[in-house]
Amino acid sequence: MASACFAATSVHAQMGTPDADTWKLELSVGAVRGTQSFFKGVLLQSRTDPLIGIELARGRWFASTLNGVGYLLADSPTVSVGVSANYMLGRKESREARYRGLGDVDGSVAANGFFEWRPVKDAVTVYGNVLTATRSQNGTLATLGATVGLPVTPKLSAFVDVYLNWADSRYVKAYYGVSATQSVASGYASYAPKGGFLSSTPSVGLDYEVDKHWHTSGFVGATKLAGLAANSPVVTTRSQPVAAVLVTYKY
Repeated sequence: MASACFAATSVHAQMGTPDADTWKLELSVGAVRGTQSFFKGVLLQSRTDPLIGIELARGRWFASTLNGVGYLLADSPTVSVGVSANYMLGRKESREARYRGLGDVDGSVAANGFFEWRPVKDAVTVYGNVLTATRSQNGTLATLGATVGLPVTPKLSAFVDVYLNWADSRYVKAYYGVSATQSVASGYASYAPKGGFLSSTPSVGLDYEVDKHWHTSGFVGATKLAGLAANSPVVTTRSQPVAAVLVTYKY
């Protein structure tokens, strides 16, 4: 799920027509601020962490920090569709003061299905994924987003990205709910939300092409929780800033 912030940099797979004999590597390093962290799990208050994004692909097979380990069912300059084994982040009570008394939520291996549709090459990308945890209590999280790129100079482009998250009731209860037992331990009122629209994250950014192998990019935005998450007694702020600065190498 940290991949959501990573996707907003407009560094999507976009692997084009697969070549069974060619290895492809994409490596991104930098810093990202958000509420989803490989190091800390799901957070209520956004934090800044180092980010390392890796994608290695050969033919239709790939391994990446964004989509896990999987296979592209379809891949062309216009459309990519794939399935993978991925990871759904957990939550650590020790990472947030407001989680005290609620206990940990263990992370889980998850089945992932994803797509990218590029109706206008290098200008418009529509993307989405559905992540379903193998631990049934972690539930299902779905994302749908779009990136629009705008050329500024031959090497510099701006982009606007917006993605929306939906979750089922198991996911929302696990990460934002308060059971009767947790209520006694934490002092929060019990809260058993249903599934539905979870959050939106609009952002704007810049991408600079140094050469055919190197890019630098960055974005700023905010994650805004919808009512079913924002109304949780654990949550104090509906909006949290997100941002990233990355250097990307493609081979």
